[in-house]
Amino acid sequence: MNKLIVLILAFTLALTLVGCNNEKHAFQGEIIEIDNGTMLVEPLEGYSEAKHAQRIRVEIQSMPGSPEPRVGDIIEVTYSGVMTEVSPPSPVGVERIVVIERNQNDTDIKEQNSLTASKVALNFTEEITVEKNTLDSCVIYDRDNAIRTYAGNFSFQNVSPGFSAISDVLYSLDHNMGSFSFVITWVDTGNPISVGLLNEENEAFMISLEGGTSSCNIDISGIPNGKYYVIVMHQGKYEPVVNGAISYNFSEK
Repeated sequence: MNKLIVLILAFTLALTLVGCNNEKHAFQGEIIEIDNGTMLVEPLEGYSEAKHAQRIRVEIQSMPGSPEPRVGDIIEVTYSGVMTEVSPPSPVGVERIVVIERNQNDTDIKEQNSLTASKVALNFTEEITVEKNTLDSCVIYDRDNAIRTYAGNFSFQNVSPGFSAISDVLYSLDHNMGSFSFVITWVDTGNPISVGLLNEENEAFMISLEGGTSSCNIDISGIPNGKYYVIVMHQGKYEPVVNGAISYNFSEK
């Protein structure tokens, strides 16, 4: 009888442990260091992981559709296991890592400053009306967009066919503005997209792109004065969603 009771208790304990290990956890933190395929992350205040350790080691994995992480980014880590007992600890059973806030670095600034000088100016090829209900996409904005008057960048995730992602800032453009320059990358690379400017009346001036990466300098001297969002549209030619990132700036004539 005693052996039976012990077996029952052991089985019950095993089920309890399995249940605990399957429980999902998530925390957000700032990337302090990236080295050899892992990130050293400082958990943000308010998460239990911040009480567990000041720094957590996270392997770079399970990031479909999210931009490549870099130091200074804020990420969200979802995992279904426990924290290891090593120092620094690591989450077990990582299911998803997402960059939720980008940190602009010197490379971004140099890239934006050199956009105008490096390309021959093109023109927008189409003017369309964009429905408001097609702007529902997951967009990750750079924390500095609001303080940078005529430049910015954002990442977009799971943009469905016919839907669009737009910037978080409206840019005031007038006859003094000469060009809109950008660098963009996206996947699924077989999906054509459109990039352009969307005004407050939902009128968009766009250029069509293919191939998964593009660098353009657009002449905007001919568009009406007004306030514009930067817009990226999934043309809807193929089914898979589109994920990517765009960096852009505006230059005077």
